[in-house]
Parts: sequence; structure tokens; C-alpha cells
Amino acid sequence: MCKEDPNNPGTFVLVDWTTDAVYVKVYPEVTATEGVTLFDEFKVEIAGKLEEFYAAHQVMAMDHYGYGMAMEGRTWGEDQYKFGYQGSIVERELNAKGNYSNTEFRLLNTATATWGRPDPVFQPWQSPYTSMDNDPVVLTDVRGLNGEKGKKATGHRFEEVSKETWEKEKPEGATEEQYWTWVDENQVTHYWREVPPPAEPSAPADKKEAQAQAKTNNSSSEQIAKPEAVITPTPGPSKTDQAKREAAQIITQTAEKARQIYEKASAELAEHPWLTEGVNLALIPAKATVNKTIPSSQNDFGWVDLFNLWFWELRDVEYNFGPEAETTKNLMKQEGVQQARRKALALIEQNKTGSFNHTWTYGQKEFYESTPATVFLGSYSVSVIVKKVNDTFMIQYEVSNTTSLESGTRFRKDNDGDGSHDGIIDSDERGNGLELGGNFKQTWTWSETIK
Repeated sequence: MCKEDPNNPGTFVLVDWTTDAVYVKVYPEVTATEGVTLFDEFKVEIAGKLEEFYAAHQVMAMDHYGYGMAMEGRTWGEDQYKFGYQGSIVERELNAKGNYSNTEFRLLNTATATWGRPDPVFQPWQSPYTSMDNDPVVLTDVRGLNGEKGKKATGHRFEEVSKETWEKEKPEGATEEQYWTWVDENQVTHYWREVPPPAEPSAPADKKEAQAQAKTNNSSSEQIAKPEAVITPTPGPSKTDQAKREAAQIITQTAEKARQIYEKASAELAEHPWLTEGVNLALIPAKATVNKTIPSSQNDFGWVDLFNLWFWELRDVEYNFGPEAETTKNLMKQEGVQQARRKALALIEQNKTGSFNHTWTYGQKEFYESTPATVFLGSYSVSVIVKKVNDTFMIQYEVSNTTSLESGTRFRKDNDGDGSHDGIIDSDERGNGLELGGNFKQTWTWSETIK
């Protein structure tokens, strides 16, 4: 092998003559922080004597498209070197042209720009098979996790800083994994540093040690100084809560983008009504198939059945359920109904009657603790009437709900200021436009006797 003479930069000394060919990897740019030196000729010195003058012999070259697929006619000698796009190992056993790059977590098909398995990092705004976040010019993904800016994609958190900050803060002996640079396509140098982990809060000083120190510092006085008050930092949100907040932010951002797509699609369908008619005709066989899975009696409906009746616009547009219905029995156990029941029992304890409405809100907490009923209903209101006949109280319950595309897609921010999230898709009555998800009404009524 050969190495560069530190006392004579540009001269490479052969230190182990085990082969009659020297293979040198040539990089397309010079970056001092990476220790790369460009050259097109070099000298070989054997036993302290300059033997010969050699010209560099190129054994492999590859030009590739944005996602790493080798260009036909502009790649040769690739069988001489096992590494390829992003420095990943090329799996030539899978494809002779070298269109598969192996990373730590996944296999990349550079011809189709997709991964062979889903992304280990959950990113709901894009397909789990997307590579480099669809931006291979700026981003890399050398581990198969997620696209990261620059040449480093090690899973560490980095941030770009000014040259002055970079030079000032870079400690002596810092590794390349902590402080590094890269040059973009405009030959502009960017300075990056690893984001340091948050500092651990210091442990409270021991009271006895603080008093002893005070004695030493005030030896001329018999008064013992009181230790400084220890301020306990307020604990921040847990990792679970932080993850939920980040997920909620991602969902609302994705929903806003989805709304823009919906508005464009709606304008296209309005301009070409024949598209809507064609889709409605194509939906008929699917609707017939789904309809066969739904029980004939409404008392046997489950929440999934109600969803199918709504989404596919099947059967009646409105249903009234009594105490015998399976959905009614399940609704009685839901938290919103139980809250209303506790209010009614409080009135009865005071020997009072009356009526009230209790609203249960489907918020972020409820989203992560969903049941089939809460997913279908979302936020709902329980109307309660408390009556008394002789010595017996009767509580009457009624829950009314209208399922619509607007209520079923409330993942956007509250842009109109009405106190609830906005929907991605607008509501519409059944039979209008695209015959999916038209307004669907349900009412549940039951009562109980309290003696």
C-alpha cells in the first residue's frame, strides 16, 4: 500500500510492495477537512531511492443519475470496486448493472429510486419507500433511515452555523463527526456542528457541605452562612408527550397540503363532470360487494358497518337506534355518556329534575386513546332529561350524530376560529357529485330507572 509523505505533501510512499498495481480512489473535489488530495501523477520511492515516475492509472469510473443508477456508456471498470452511490456497497449479485445499493437498514433500488422495505423512520407525509425525501440533489441517506442535508447522515443531529461560530467553538481535537464542512454545487463551503445534548441539571448541594464551606469562608465570624436556595428546574414534557406533539404537528401540516390537493381536484371535477359520472359507475360493483357484508337488521350493526354505510352511501340516509341495538349498548359505555350520567346522578342525589346537554370533545388525547365508537363519532353531544314519577327517577338519553367528510377529516388547524379543527374535504348531501361520504345521520335513544 502507499501513503502520503507528511513531510512532502503530494508525494506518496510505497510502504508494502505486495501487488504490482496501486489502486487510488479519486474524489471530485478537494476538502481539507476530509484529508483528500487531488493528483494526476505521483512518485514511488523504494528503500529511500526514487525509482520511477508513474502516471496515475484509472481503473474505474462511474457517472450516475440523481438517485444513483449508473449511466449507460459513461461507466466502466465497475467490477473493480465494490462501493458505489453514496459510498454504499453495490450488490452486483442481485443486478449485473449494479442498480442495488446496500445500506445499514435497507436495500436501495437506484433504477426506481425506491427502497426494498418500508422506512424505519415514520414520516406520514410521504411513502415509506421514498428515497432521499425525493430530493437527491440536497439530501443523502447513507444508512437507509431518512434524508439528511450534506454528506453526513449518521443519525446524529446537526445544525449549520457561520464560519466564525464554527472556528470559534470548534474545540481542539474535535472529531469530524462533531465538526465538519461540505462544499455545495456552487463551491460555497458550509459549516456544520453536532447539536450537543441538553445539559443534565446539577445535583442539589448537600446542606451540611454548604454549611461547612460557609464556616471556612467566614472564619472570622461565628455566624454560619445559610446555603443558597436550590432551584429545582421544572420538568419538561415526557418523550411520549413530545412525540405526540410532533406527530400532531406533522398531521396538521400534511392535512393543509391535502386540502390544497382536494381544492385542485374539486375544480378539475367541476370542469369535467363526465369524470365524476365515470367514477360513480365504476363504484357500483364495489358498493354491491360491501353491502353484502353488512347485517340486514340495524340492531346488529357494528361501528365498522356504520362506517361502510356512510362512506359507500349505502341503504338509508338516517337511522334511529333503540336500547336493543349493539351500537347503543356500546355507546352507553363510552366516556362522554358516562360523564353525562354522573351529572344526572348528581341531580338525583339532590332530589332534583331537569335537562342538560353534555358535549364530549374528540381532542388530541382522545385521538391516541381511540375506540371504534370514538373514531366514528368524533365529538358528540348527549342530551339528558331527568324526570321523577312518584318515588322513581328516570334518566332519558339521546345522542345525535351526523357523519360527513368534513367531520371525518378534521385534521387541519382551526383556521376559521370556531374552536374545532377544520376538515380537509367539504361536506355534501348524499347523491351529489362523487357518491362517497355523503352526510349520514344517526340517533340513539335509551333510558334507565333509578329508585
